Amino acid sequence: MKKSLFTMAMAAIALTANATDYLGNYSNNAGGQTSTVEGKVSIEEGADGTSTVTIHNYAYEVYGSKHYVGNIVLNGVKTSKVGNVTIFESAQNVDITEGDVDTYTWEGPSYSALCNGGVPVIFKAELRGDKLTAAFNLDTFQAIKRRIKTTFGENRYTIGQILGSNFDAWHTAKYTGGVPKKDYTSDEPDGWHSFMSATGTYSSTVRKNTYTYKSDEVRPGVKGTSLKLTSGIVSVLGIKQPANGTITTGRLYANATKANNTKNNSTSDPSSTDVDGNNDPFFSAISSRPDSIAVWVKYNQGTLSESDKKNYPYATISAIINDGTKIQDPADKEYTTIVATAQNKQIAETGNEWKRISVPFSYVSDNIDPKAILVTISTNAEPGVASSDENNPDVLYIDDLELIYNAQLSSVKIKGVDFTFEPNKYYYEDLTFDGELTDADVEVEKTGKGSYISQTITRSPAENGYATVTVTVTSADLKTVNAYTFKVKEAAAEPTKEYKGNLAITLSGEPQDPEEASISTIQHEDGTYDIRLNQFSFGPFLIGDVTIKNVPATEVDGWTVYTAEQDAEITNGAEIAEALGGKVHVKLAAQSKDDDLYAEISLPVELGEDVIDVYAVFGNKPATGINGIEDNANTTVTGIYNASGMKLQKLQRGINIVRTADGKTVKIMK
Repeated sequence: MKKSLFTMAMAAIALTANATDYLGNYSNNAGGQTSTVEGKVSIEEGADGTSTVTIHNYAYEVYGSKHYVGNIVLNGVKTSKVGNVTIFESAQNVDITEGDVDTYTWEGPSYSALCNGGVPVIFKAELRGDKLTAAFNLDTFQAIKRRIKTTFGENRYTIGQILGSNFDAWHTAKYTGGVPKKDYTSDEPDGWHSFMSATGTYSSTVRKNTYTYKSDEVRPGVKGTSLKLTSGIVSVLGIKQPANGTITTGRLYANATKANNTKNNSTSDPSSTDVDGNNDPFFSAISSRPDSIAVWVKYNQGTLSESDKKNYPYATISAIINDGTKIQDPADKEYTTIVATAQNKQIAETGNEWKRISVPFSYVSDNIDPKAILVTISTNAEPGVASSDENNPDVLYIDDLELIYNAQLSSVKIKGVDFTFEPNKYYYEDLTFDGELTDADVEVEKTGKGSYISQTITRSPAENGYATVTVTVTSADLKTVNAYTFKVKEAAAEPTKEYKGNLAITLSGEPQDPEEASISTIQHEDGTYDIRLNQFSFGPFLIGDVTIKNVPATEVDGWTVYTAEQDAEITNGAEIAEALGGKVHVKLAAQSKDDDLYAEISLPVELGEDVIDVYAVFGNKPATGINGIEDNANTTVTGIYNASGMKLQKLQRGINIVRTADGKTVKIMK
C-alpha cells in the first residue's frame, strides 16, 4: 500500500518528535536465513521509568526476497540505569503499522491480523552514550510459520554477555611510578582488569608486575587469542611474597598488606566514573538472568611449598549478579542487593589439556532486577598462595567465557494430567483430552530462569476435532528459541449425570443405618455406561470410587435399565482398596429415569481370610421396578457373637463375629 509524501512525513514526525534516533543495521535470522538491512530505532524516555521504542521500517530477507514488515512501536518499555548504561526491556504483543518509505509495499497490517491482534515481540537494549546495542525477536511462527531473531546497532557488546569474554580484543593497561619513575604496561582483555589497573593504598606495589598476557594458545576448535594469567612476586614493606594472578570485570583494590584481608578485593562500582585504558568502565552491565557461567581453562601450578600444594591445589572463578550498586568480592559485609551467585573454588590442574568448567547460578532473590555482574578469576582459591619462583609461576589459560541461558521446558500438564515428557523432544501427538482446550488447561514449568514463554492454541478446519498447542520458549539473551508442539484430540466430553440419595447397606445379612451417597453415570458413544459409586464405604471402611465399566443398557417403559457382573475398578481409595488390589467383584442391577436412580449392588469384600458380603440398595424402588439381585440363602445369618463368644441379638458397636448358613464366619466392625 503506497502513501503520500505528506502522510509519511507526518507519521515520521509523530513517531520521533521527542525521541532520539539511532542508525544501524538489522542483522536478521529468519528460519536459518541471515540478512542485513539498514534500519533505525528511536527511543523516547518517559518520566515514569518507561520508554517508547520505535523500530522503523523493519525488514528482512528470506531466500533472496526482501520482506518489508513495517514500524514496530513498543510502549511502556521498562527502563533502568546502571552507571553510564541505560537498560531497556519489554515483552509484549504489538500492532505493526506500515513503514514510512514510499517505495515499499508494507506487510505490517497483515502481520498483526494473522497473529490474532498482535505480534509477540521481545525487546532488550543497552545504551552507552550515543551507542545503542539491541536485540529483539518477532515470534510470528504460529501465524505465518516464521520466527525472526534480530540484533541492531553497536556490535562490540552482546546482549546478555560480558564484554571481551572471548578474549580476542585487547587494550593496554599502563602504570607510571617508582623511583625513578618508570612506565609499566601489560595487555588486558577488553572489559577485564588485572593488577596493572588496580587502585588502593598498596596498588603501586602490585602494579609493577605483569600478570596478564595475550596468548595464541586457544581452546580446541577456535581461532584468535586467549588470556594467559600468571602469579607473581611482590615486595610489600620490603618483604617479597607471592601474589595470585587475578582478573576481574570490576577493579582490583590493594588496601592491606595481608593478602586475605577483605580490603584486598575486586569491586564493581557503577557509580564511579573511572575508566580503563580503553575508556571502558570498571563494571559490567547485565539485565538478564543466566542459568550458569562456563569457561575454558588450562591450569598448571608452579613452585609451591609441599603444604600449600596439598592444601591449596585449586584455581577459582566467582560471579555475583546484583542490582547495580557497589559490591566487592570477597565481601566485607552482608549484602542484601544480590540477585544470584556462582562459584567454583576447586578448579584442579589440567596438565596440558583444555577443560570446560560450568558453574550454575544460585538465585538469592527473584524480586531484585539484575543490573550488573562481577566476575573474578584467580590462579589460586586461597589469597596469597602462589608460586614462590618467578621463573615457574602458576599459569591459568582462560578462553571463551560465556553466560549460559536455557530455553527448555521441564514439565507439562494438560488439563491437569502429566504425561511422558522429554525436555529435548519438541513434537508430541496421539494426545486425547475431554472437552475443548483453553490456555488455562496448559501448565508448563521451565528450566531457564529468565526465559520467556508464550503459547498458542490453533485449530484447522481440515483437522476437525484436533487442536495444536505450541509453547515457545525464548532464552533470556534472546538467542535460543525452542517451540514445543502438542497435537491434541479434543474428545467431546461424555455426558455425565450424578444422582444423590440414601444408600442402605447390609453386611452379611445384617442391616446398617442408611447413609447419604452419590452414584454417577457416564454415557459412552457406543451406548454403554460407566456406573461409579463415589467414595463408597461401609461402616468405618472407605473403599473408594468403585467404577463398573461399559455396562450395557436397555430402554424399558421410559426407564434406562443397567445390569452387569464384573471386576470393578477402585480409584481414589484408602488402605482397604490397596488390600483389594484396586478391584472388587460386583453384581449390579439398576434403572434410571430423569433425576431418579435405583440400584441394587452386591460385592464381596475380602479382609484377610474373612469375606464380608456387602449388599447395597440406592434410592427408592419404583412401583414397576426391575428384577433385583436374587437373594442367596447361603448368606443368611445364623448367629452374631461378640469377641468373647457371647451370642448377640444384633450387631453391636465394635468387633462382631457373624456366622452364616453356609458355615462361613466373618468379623465385622460396627
